[in-house]
Amino acid sequence: MGYFSEVWAVFQRGILVLWRNKILLFGNVVLPIAVIVIMGPAADMESFGQLSFEELATGILCMMIFFSGMFIPNNIILDRETKYLNILFVAPCHRSAIILGYSLVGAVRSLIQVIIIYVGACIISFYMEYAIYFSFGIFFGLIGIAILVTIFVGGFMTIIASYSKNSETFFLLSSMIGTPLIFVSNAFFSPESLPFNLGVFGRFNPLNHVVNTVRYLFFGEYYPGTTDPVLSAGVTPWEGPVLIIILAIVFTLLGTYIFVRTEKK
Repeated sequence: MGYFSEVWAVFQRGILVLWRNKILLFGNVVLPIAVIVIMGPAADMESFGQLSFEELATGILCMMIFFSGMFIPNNIILDRETKYLNILFVAPCHRSAIILGYSLVGAVRSLIQVIIIYVGACIISFYMEYAIYFSFGIFFGLIGIAILVTIFVGGFMTIIASYSKNSETFFLLSSMIGTPLIFVSNAFFSPESLPFNLGVFGRFNPLNHVVNTVRYLFFGEYYPGTTDPVLSAGVTPWEGPVLIIILAIVFTLLGTYIFVRTEKK
């Protein structure tokens, strides 16, 4: 069996599990719709302050992608508790194919939410005259970004899951790491507005680069109708995509290594 066939086998089973869990599938569809329904009237009331609708929509897109990747390893913990991982470990497949297969299942969940939010933001923009338009270039770019970021975050969170004895511990640890990364990023706040000079560390926050990549994909060099630059001074358009690709590769390999090492104990 080839490597991609091994990934496909893990991915196919994960999709079947997701499809049979109707509540989880329903939640993945309803959550982004609820966000859009709330975001539209709020935008009409102009209650965002300094945060424009365009910035809010792209920030929520990035947050959804990030959270989808955060909780991928919960499937690993559940399979460990049901002893299904024992079957995977005796199978003649590369261990990274297991991690990558789980990550791609999370990418599907992420894509469902991203597509709903993007299309919803386009509809809101059409009726309220905001500057988010449907484009196949943006659409397929979002798909690529969502897959890569989900793989990267899934690999990173697999390291945490490897040392977590149960799902409660994993959710606590992942939330302790993931939530601060979101709120100190530029998804919803400008780096200058963060207290204690936390914006200085934005260059080292991977979520900042994800947000920069998505916003540059949407708007180019400047936000619509303004002269405000999308990227901070010294940040290049290729910095984000290159870093995301590198992180996806590194954390898939590192997550696989630590995952196998801890499971063999």
